[in-house]
Amino acid sequence: MFLRNVRVHSLILSTLCTLAATAVGAQTTGTIRGTVTRSGDNEALAGVQVTVRGYGVATVTNTNGQYLLQRVPGGEQVIVFRWLGYAPLEKTVMVGGETTVDATLEPRPVSLADIAVTAVSREPERSVEAPAASTSIEPRVLQNVGATGQVPMALAQAPGVDLAQSGVNDFNINARGFNSSLNRRVLTLLDGRDLAIAFLGAQEWSSIP
Repeated sequence: MFLRNVRVHSLILSTLCTLAATAVGAQTTGTIRGTVTRSGDNEALAGVQVTVRGYGVATVTNTNGQYLLQRVPGGEQVIVFRWLGYAPLEKTVMVGGETTVDATLEPRPVSLADIAVTAVSREPERSVEAPAASTSIEPRVLQNVGATGQVPMALAQAPGVDLAQSGVNDFNINARGFNSSLNRRVLTLLDGRDLAIAFLGAQEWSSIP
């Protein structure tokens, strides 16, 4: 009876070890980092959207054109680079450990006549016909930064916009002027609704879905 129990326990332990090893292998992840530049002059590109196709792993490049993707599923993955004014680029890489993937984007002119805005006159109109200057941000960029509660990061490269960050999710936006860590002068609307907290007059970016 004692030997039989030992054999049963050994069989169970061996099965559990096999299942654990399989689970660890299936959950292997890696890290991808690199630099995105513009073809021709090799200038670093900031604000480029970098995503892993088929997964919710995404980020944007910093002011030096560098990016970092963490917890990328192991195996062969397709990395997609997108930014307004440039042709999209896809690269297939084998993920395992830390991988370096640099990219060079080709400029592609964007016709402003094809961009429609509604924020200026509260009705759809072509960007070139709007009575005030406007800047359009790609929805994919907003989705990436919105996932971490850092929506203002999408405006970091917008012309005439000053962005000050004083916390992980605390940002202050100003247009065409000096900014500070306590600036609350820019009205921020989401579908016509003021996002500012009435008591503070500040936005809680982390609460935006």
